[in-house]
Amino acid sequence: MTRISNGRDMRDLSARVLVSFVIQELKMIPIGECCWIDPKSKKMNKTRYTTTIGKGAGMIEDTRRLLEHRIPGESLGDFTYRIHNQGLLGYSTACRTGDIIKRIFNRFFKPNNGRPADILQQILISGLPSRVFTELLFVFMARQDPLVYDFTVCEYWSAVRRGRTVMKTDMVLDFLSKAHYDGRLRNQWSQSVSIRVARGMLRLLRDVGFLHGRGTVNYHISDEGAAILARELHEKSVTDSSIGAHPDWRLFGMTESEVLERLDRVGEHRGVIVQRGGSVVHFTWVVKSIGELIHKLTRYRNE
Repeated sequence: MTRISNGRDMRDLSARVLVSFVIQELKMIPIGECCWIDPKSKKMNKTRYTTTIGKGAGMIEDTRRLLEHRIPGESLGDFTYRIHNQGLLGYSTACRTGDIIKRIFNRFFKPNNGRPADILQQILISGLPSRVFTELLFVFMARQDPLVYDFTVCEYWSAVRRGRTVMKTDMVLDFLSKAHYDGRLRNQWSQSVSIRVARGMLRLLRDVGFLHGRGTVNYHISDEGAAILARELHEKSVTDSSIGAHPDWRLFGMTESEVLERLDRVGEHRGVIVQRGGSVVHFTWVVKSIGELIHKLTRYRNE
């Protein structure tokens, strides 16, 4: 039997036990399912979580109002001044207005990366159901926030598949605790910060439609949302054979076969033809841009 001779040996043993625990936890995670696991190397990447979601970054209605009044090319300063002077967000101080814009708008829709804002504005103007806007906004937000992405894919949908009907802050707190031990948090967050982040996460999932109160919802992305996301991936040069397997679909709990079946249902009359032969997949787009696709989807819904 090995004898523990001093405090340092005890700390070394504790560290080895902790590392072993983390490794065992990771073995339970399907490789490639979560952002922090690199599907090629099968090692943890250097993703680090932030407290952004606990600072109001998930306020969908404020984001919607900002986009409704956005003028492409307008500077952040001019935009903030105009929003405050016209009272478009309803906040009483310029400081609060500027803070909201920085947190939920400038982070995702900077002038040199305005593509998401352009797409979302076109959806708003089109008159498509509000859920289509929310679905695409959620994708763009999750891409910028690994904590939102990972928790949704690895914890929320895993819980839904296991039949869990209620989600509380303790589930998010457990996820954050594991994230601290395997290095996804730069520093250990205080209890109050962790609780604020957990509540922000659940509030976002509720706003998106994944939760009703505390109850989980087996949410299904709209046909329009699926078509627009597929086209957006296509325009980002994702190959036809890779579109259905893209990780973004897992934000909606979808497998590759479910994605292809859904897009096949969209059909030529709404912009896309899906052809499958064995492992070969080919998309034929009867539109030339996302804007044209949105117009076609809107016209079909109004017929």
